[in-house]
Amino acid sequence: MAKRSRGTPRVANRLLKRVRDFQQVNNDEIIHIDTTKHSLELLQVDDQGLDYIDHKMMNCILTTV
Repeated sequence: MAKRSRGTPRVANRLLKRVRDFQQVNNDEIIHIDTTKHSLELLQVDDQGLDYIDHKMMNCILTTV
């Protein structure tokens, strides 16, 4: 979570809230590492903390240069 939040507490809190949502939907009492990984994959957050919008912006920049 820390790596995928890019070291930003605000982003870490946002991701934690989304992972907690997935945990509650799965009726898990605690947040497991598998739930966390699966949640972040569904949210399209990669290992560097870039999400779908970040990738879309980078592709836009690369195609206009």
